Amino acid sequence: MKIIFIALGIIAALLFGLVFAGFIGAFGFAFLLLATFYLPKIHHKKSISKVRVFTIFVSFYILGYGLMYVIGLLGAEKETLTKLELIKGELKAMGHNPKWVIISQKRNRWINKELKNSASNSKHLYGKAIDVYVLDINGDLSYNQTDAKLFITANQKVEKKNPGLKGFCKAYIYTKPNYYFTRHMIHIDRRKP
Repeated sequence: MKIIFIALGIIAALLFGLVFAGFIGAFGFAFLLLATFYLPKIHHKKSISKVRVFTIFVSFYILGYGLMYVIGLLGAEKETLTKLELIKGELKAMGHNPKWVIISQKRNRWINKELKNSASNSKHLYGKAIDVYVLDINGDLSYNQTDAKLFITANQKVEKKNPGLKGFCKAYIYTKPNYYFTRHMIHIDRRKP
């Protein structure tokens, strides 16, 4: 039973870290791991040093943040992150409530090689690209071609207002084969220096 509890705690920590990349993800990752390893001790009323708990929490936090950076959930350059925020702002100005999760930013070369359809000189290698997994944009609680078109339109408006952010935008819903996970993905990058 204890092994199952620890395994579930580790899985929950990893999922939280993946979904909420960044400081929040690293905090949740560290908190869930800490709870996984210390809840049994609290349950059995064993004393726990506050300094030790704090030290382990900080270690888990650093580990979580490091893992996110290594697997490519963090590290995009400021301009590319700004572009994504401007796209979100444009969609909100159009009356939509976009919901997406960032799934890729700056990648290491070895991870990039492992991704089947990734370009060998991908903008992700330089932190100039972001992939998002879109849940919904237009409020119909699903992702479809209408959502993809709204995103692309918002991207075009942002690039027209901000020429320094021009780049490539691809909605994978239009590519073949159209797998469930990849069809929800949209890629943006910045091609200007």
